[in-house]
Amino acid sequence: MPSAQAKNTTDVANAGFSHLNAGRGRAALTTRIAPDFLVLIIDVNPIAWTSGSTRNGKQREAVHDSDFENALNAIIIFLNAHIAMQHENGLAIYAAGTGRAQLLYTSAPFASRSTTTSSEAGSAKPDANTYQHFKHVDDKVVEGMKRMARDMRAQLEAASASSSSSSSSTPSSSTSAAASKMATTAIVSALAQALCHLNRLALASAANANDPASRFGSSAATTGDTGGGGSAGSTNATAAPQAFRNRILILSVTPDASTQYIPMMNCIFAAQKKSILIDVCKVFGADTVFLQQAAHLTGGTYFRIDEAATVEGGAASGLLQCLMSSYLPSRSIRDVMHLPMLDEVDFRAACFCHRRIVDVGYVCSVCLSLFCEPRPVCLTCQSRYPTHTIERYRQEEALTTAS
Repeated sequence: MPSAQAKNTTDVANAGFSHLNAGRGRAALTTRIAPDFLVLIIDVNPIAWTSGSTRNGKQREAVHDSDFENALNAIIIFLNAHIAMQHENGLAIYAAGTGRAQLLYTSAPFASRSTTTSSEAGSAKPDANTYQHFKHVDDKVVEGMKRMARDMRAQLEAASASSSSSSSSTPSSSTSAAASKMATTAIVSALAQALCHLNRLALASAANANDPASRFGSSAATTGDTGGGGSAGSTNATAAPQAFRNRILILSVTPDASTQYIPMMNCIFAAQKKSILIDVCKVFGADTVFLQQAAHLTGGTYFRIDEAATVEGGAASGLLQCLMSSYLPSRSIRDVMHLPMLDEVDFRAACFCHRRIVDVGYVCSVCLSLFCEPRPVCLTCQSRYPTHTIERYRQEEALTTAS
C-alpha cells in the first residue's frame, strides 16, 4: 500500500510539472543562441619572439623558445574552451609568419574533405583519456606551427645565403625586396584570407538554409566529422542550420608596417561591411596604430598585456587570463559585459609616397590619396594641381617647421 501511494504521488508530481518541461523544450528550440565562428590569427614572427624590446626605459629580456611554447599552450587552452562553450561553435586558425600566412586548421564544412584525408584518418589513434575534438585541434595547431617554423627557417637560410653571395657586389633591388619581405609579418595577408574564409562560410550557410534536403540530415552525411565543434553535421538533423556570429582575434607581437596601411584599411572596410568584429590582443611590444583602428572601427576589443607582467613572468604569464576573460565570451553577451576599451585611438595614417605614418598630410581632391608633402602631380591618379596652391602649401609647411 505505501509503495502504490508513493507511485501515485510521483505520477502526480510529474504530471504537474509536465507543462513546464514542455515549455522549456519549446523555448530551447525557438530561442537558441546562434553559434560563434572564431578566426584566430597568431603572429609567429621569429624575430619578434626572440629579440628584446625597450619600452618605458626598461630593457625587456630576450624571449626564449620555452616562452613561445608556454604561450602556445595558453592559446590551445583558449581554443578548447571556445569549442566547449557551444558544440556548434566554429574555429579557424591562421599563422602569420615572415612574408606569408598559412591556414593551420578549420572546422568549416566545405573544408572537411580537402583537409582530412583517408591516411590521416587511419593513422589517428583515439585516446580514451582525451576528448577527441580537443586532441584533433591541438594536433593540427602543433603540426602547423612546426611546419611554419621549418618553412620560415628555410626562408631565412635562403635569404642569408643570397645576402652573403651579393655582399661582395652591389646589392640588387630583388635582394632588398626579399629582405624587407622577410622582416614584415603577414598580418594583412592572414586577415584577408580570414575575411575570404568567413565570406565563403556565409555563402555555404545561406546555400544550406535554402536547400530543403539539408534540413533532413542529408548534408550531415556528406560533411563528415571535422574534428572540432562547428560543423553542419553536428547540428540537429531536423533543424535548419543557423548562421554563425563571425569574429576575428589577432594575437600581435610585431609593430606596425607602414607599407601595409592601404591593404589593412581595405580589410577593415570589408569587415565593417560584413559586420565582422576584429579583436586584437597585443602580447608584448608597443601599441599598433593600424590594429587599434581595426578594433575601433569594427566594434572589437583592443587590449595590450601589461609590459611589467611580461618582463617578470614571460609572454604567457597574463595571456591565458586575458584570453579567457576578454575574448572567450560570445558576441551575444558582449552588450552586458564591461570589456576593455581604449581611452584614445590613434587615427594617424601612412602617406602614399613614402609609406610613413604622418601627423599632418595633404590629400588629393580627386582620389583622396594622402601625401606627406605638397606635390604638383598626384602619384595615384596623375591629377595636376594649381601652382599657386602648391607654393602656398610649401610656404605654410616652412613656417610650421620653423616655428
